[in-house]
Amino acid sequence: GSVLSADSLRDFAAQFAEQFAHLKQHLDASQPNPSAAADLEALKQELLQQQETQLPKALAELRELRAEFANRPETPAVDDSQCANLRQQLTDLQVERAVLLARLETAASPPLPGETSGLSPQAIESLTGQIDQQFLALQEKLLVLRQDPPEASQLESLKQERQELEAELEMVRARSAELQETVSRQKRELAAQRLEVSEELKELRTLIADQVELFAQHEPASFVGSADYHELAAEQRSPSSTLVHAEPPAKPQDPVVNSVMAQFARLQRDIAQRRKKK
Repeated sequence: GSVLSADSLRDFAAQFAEQFAHLKQHLDASQPNPSAAADLEALKQELLQQQETQLPKALAELRELRAEFANRPETPAVDDSQCANLRQQLTDLQVERAVLLARLETAASPPLPGETSGLSPQAIESLTGQIDQQFLALQEKLLVLRQDPPEASQLESLKQERQELEAELEMVRARSAELQETVSRQKRELAAQRLEVSEELKELRTLIADQVELFAQHEPASFVGSADYHELAAEQRSPSSTLVHAEPPAKPQDPVVNSVMAQFARLQRDIAQRRKKK
């Protein structure tokens, strides 16, 4: 249904006020005319009939529009003071209408001796035409207000579109938060892996340095053992030696080499266990 705003009601009330003020001005400024009593009575009856049929119809349409406006749940309510003001204006206009109709009836009554009637037929006909125009304009505006406005459906469509966009935005925000959490977790895992590799490299460097130092310390002893072995072999090859060749002495196991190999094996086991825990 259409909505009649407070400004529209105020405009209609102003039109009624202007119409009745114009009629009152003509009544006050009219001059006596003794020859128009019959015509004045006919015009008065026509004016009364028009007002009795048109004004209630317009007021009924106004009340219907006001009821539609009040029953709309999503439409902002008109301020109570504005509604009271409009109701007071309509009441004042109805009272003024009754007063003017009484004055018209008095003006159309037969004149007393020495007096003449109040309004001329031309003035009443002019006022009747103005009233007809005012009511026609009012009815056209009411018809436009009933049929024209698609604002309610457009507003509902825009609200639905906004809700859909808000839902999509919420989904995008949730997805973005998930991606940020995944990236943060991967960064933490990469940092932990780098730290672990760095620790393993440090252990390897330390082990290699220890091995180099142990080999450097063990090299002179190995060289002395090799010289004794060659001297013994030369004695066995001399003619005075016995025919039975002595076997070269078994090379004893080096504790330094055994220690280095044990450290390598332990380091490999530690690295394998760390990788299994991942």
